[in-house]
Amino acid sequence: MTLNLLTQVPEGLVMLADSMVSASEIVDGEVQYFSFEHARKLFHLGEACPAAAMISGAGSLGSSPVGQLLRDASRFLDALKTPVDHNTCLKVIADCISPKYDEFAAEIREHTAKRQPVAEQIEYPELTVIVGSYFEDVRASELSWPGAKRFDLIKDSGGRLCLWGSGSAVLRRLIRGIDLESLAADAGETPAAADALRYFEVNERRYAMPLAIEVMPVQQAIYFAEYLASVAAGYDRFKVGPHTVGGEVDVIALVDRKLKWIHKQRLISSLDDPS
Repeated sequence: MTLNLLTQVPEGLVMLADSMVSASEIVDGEVQYFSFEHARKLFHLGEACPAAAMISGAGSLGSSPVGQLLRDASRFLDALKTPVDHNTCLKVIADCISPKYDEFAAEIREHTAKRQPVAEQIEYPELTVIVGSYFEDVRASELSWPGAKRFDLIKDSGGRLCLWGSGSAVLRRLIRGIDLESLAADAGETPAAADALRYFEVNERRYAMPLAIEVMPVQQAIYFAEYLASVAAGYDRFKVGPHTVGGEVDVIALVDRKLKWIHKQRLISSLDDPS
């Protein structure tokens, strides 16, 4: 589980990712949850490219960490002899991840067939990689697996906020006044939910958080993204259940065809003196 934020403002893009990674194991017949902080989910693509990628969903494909696959993609981009652009970044990432994903999916099918000969629904891991860049202009797209399906998030200038991961639900409630996605899912089952959905769709501005992203300076967008990350992590910290959002956050700004790390985790020792 994770939290990813992408904020588009007139000056460029701000990308943010938390560092919590969570999983579960069955011990003595009971499901045990565990979480670790300091996972890397946001990566610079290429040493000189104004492009970055962040992970939402599965952190590894069998024995292959997705972060390492993105580091491989970064090295491949550096080694290219031809000019690199947004589409090139997406292709190289897809070429690095898809073979490993397909290999892992085949292992899942084989394991499922051994466990249950009768055909059953196979659940493949969901993985999304969000790519932002500022070559000639600001671009952002997501690649999602299975299938390396592409969806372009930004096609023109202006303002936009995109959210991914388990931490995004509370932020949607904060920004839009209600979790419209959950309400829309209930609308097909309950007439009252369908009526409520129509009401909030018509009156969304009355309940939504007033924002002016389309004119927000990039420095303010950085503060805004960090504020949203702190809200999501704080909610997750105090709610009942396993923690899935939090830890250090990594932040990148893409401005004026350049990439700038605003905050980047570094490896340290617990023996270091905090002072």
